[in-house]
Amino acid sequence: MSYKFNNLFSDDFGRFSGVVAVNKPIGITSHDAVDVLRREFKTKQVGHAGALDPFASGVLVLLVGKATKYSELFLNSDKDYLATVLFGRATNSADPEGQVLQDIDTASLDLAKLQSELEIIKPQFMPDYRQFVPVYSSIKVGGEKLRVLARSSDRFELITTEGNRIAKFYKGDQVIEVQVPAHDCKITKMDFQSAEYITFADKSYASVVVDVACSKGTYIRSLAEDIGLALPTALPAMLSNLCRTRVADIHLVDCVGLDNVRSLIS
Repeated sequence: MSYKFNNLFSDDFGRFSGVVAVNKPIGITSHDAVDVLRREFKTKQVGHAGALDPFASGVLVLLVGKATKYSELFLNSDKDYLATVLFGRATNSADPEGQVLQDIDTASLDLAKLQSELEIIKPQFMPDYRQFVPVYSSIKVGGEKLRVLARSSDRFELITTEGNRIAKFYKGDQVIEVQVPAHDCKITKMDFQSAEYITFADKSYASVVVDVACSKGTYIRSLAEDIGLALPTALPAMLSNLCRTRVADIHLVDCVGLDNVRSLIS
């Protein structure tokens, strides 16, 4: 079969194959979306090509039947995101699902000054950008996934020096210390939209929406943290909202809702 998205077909035995691009809603996991297609097309041979967290929405590429062979194509492709960076709040996962580490008042920040400072620091991230992977990621260190270490620990702390980051995981009297990997990314677009105040967790914070085009493997929550740290007066920052708007040649406008996937059968 050749790659063409949102055009499923079945073979002589009624087995479906195809690339399905859905607009994943906020509040469900990527695996939840996979389960929907498994039920709809009565097959276990369904997977996704790049997960979105439950708090995120947007383009989710799902592969059915023989189309699973295209997984690497989408995993290795460039992607676009609309990301809301919230200044003044930091969590241990750099997103809304983590434990709050810092919480400071940014409701009185000069938004025009913030917008100007964001434009000044932009060259630090383009086109080459080196970032530490999040602790809540599937990257393996010493044979163990970082997120498994984090979730099985009572707590953890990060110690960052120039070009190096150490994670210390505490579980009872045991301390596991690992070096957090860093990797190189490409940022080809980073357009800051107007800064504004938003209400999050019943408080008001300064924030900005950034339109990002990036290479594979870029962690947008790490980018959000690093944007805050790069400001002249460093601020804790986190990702409060995320929408993936493109994967390879699939754009958000090309996607269907999960409740409408059967309409794709040719």
